[in-house]
Amino acid sequence: MEQKHITHLARSAMNKLAVLSHGGHKETKELFKTKKRQFPFCFTLNWNGENNADYALHKPTQTGQSMFLLYELVRRDHPPFEYYMFCDDDVLFPGGDINKRITGLLEEYKPLAAWFPIVLKPTGKKRAWCIRKVSEIKGVQRSCCSDECTHIYHYSVLENLYPFLFHGSMWTVNFIDWVLYNLHPAKCMRFSDIWVRNSGHRACGKGHGLLRETWPITREIWDPVLKKRFGAFKDHKEWLIKHNAEIAGDGVSKKEVVLSDISGMVKTDESAWQNRKWLLPEYEKFITKGMP
Repeated sequence: MEQKHITHLARSAMNKLAVLSHGGHKETKELFKTKKRQFPFCFTLNWNGENNADYALHKPTQTGQSMFLLYELVRRDHPPFEYYMFCDDDVLFPGGDINKRITGLLEEYKPLAAWFPIVLKPTGKKRAWCIRKVSEIKGVQRSCCSDECTHIYHYSVLENLYPFLFHGSMWTVNFIDWVLYNLHPAKCMRFSDIWVRNSGHRACGKGHGLLRETWPITREIWDPVLKKRFGAFKDHKEWLIKHNAEIAGDGVSKKEVVLSDISGMVKTDESAWQNRKWLLPEYEKFITKGMP
């Protein structure tokens, strides 16, 4: 499969962090405004067609497709970034200079993948797939996958693993995380001192006649190209909580790693991997530039 948009720039020539936020609920407009105030490079997509974002999608979709579509639009229209943070529209970040806090952690720890623990709003309940005991979630900890509402990836991860096998599933990101963890476990981490709020805790763009983002469907698509199976088949969340509790104290590495070889985990010769599809061309006619 033809590779494109591959860049190998010096880190000093890249901006550090692009925030990619997508959504389509009635509160989306104000939530986008908040993120744009907090992050200097925040790009937004409204998948309900309203021109109150950088891009408006005039085609029914769901959250998995919209997050991957926004990534393609940003890399098409803007210079490359060192890190890309995917987040739902209803994710709220702490006050203060949160961009400086996050970019400082990225600069110090240089992760391939990073996540944050989640607080549910309005209940205020702290929830994390990472570890069941909230008291044990602290500092910078090794982690294998987390909640889908915030994911940070180094550009080399997306260059090597994008396009994904299936664009319509939120669960796809967990498989990407699983690949990374098995290749470079000390470069997958949770920034546990930054709790983000999942303000809506709701379904995002489900239905529309699209293939649903169920775990069995996504696993059926991914398993044939993976060299190591991912967790328990029926109850992967419980497996992840247990696994992340076991590895949290194993430590992380600050050594810089640029992902270049995925053959240790991905069967790159499989036809399913060779023939995976880019998302943007089929959606491009439904996209318009909105108003930030």
